[in-house]
Amino acid sequence: MAGTDTRTLDDTVVGTFKLGDRSVRRLGFGAMRISGARNAEGVRDRETAVRLTRRVVERGVNLIDTANIYGYGQSEEIIAEALHPYPDDLLVATRAGFRPGEIAPVSSVILPIPGTSSITHLDENVDAAWVDLTDDEVRALDAAVGGR
Repeated sequence: MAGTDTRTLDDTVVGTFKLGDRSVRRLGFGAMRISGARNAEGVRDRETAVRLTRRVVERGVNLIDTANIYGYGQSEEIIAEALHPYPDDLLVATRAGFRPGEIAPVSSVILPIPGTSSITHLDENVDAAWVDLTDDEVRALDAAVGGR
């Protein structure tokens, strides 16, 4: 990207915190709007989104926040296209359970979506995000949502 800054984040500048068993920098990247990235002409451009996502990690961000509802799945796709296979120190945090078209665009209340309390739907979201869960993790998630 033209005119890019070469400074990078490090733990001493921004600090870190524990997220599960991982240590991540306090400054992360919220990918909610990544699917709407625009080129210099102001036109939505997926390649610009991919370059931006790669640049965020190059600059030292090691926590990306996304969800399968962002851009109706495009956010997770762009992150995967830009970064897979993921660097060992990168943590991509996502949420699951939303289905495109089932949440009113202007709704201020998110109600449970029928069928999303099942581990099957969670499996679909995990598979779509290219995440590998151990059998123990699947059992723990299954217990948390009350079984299939």
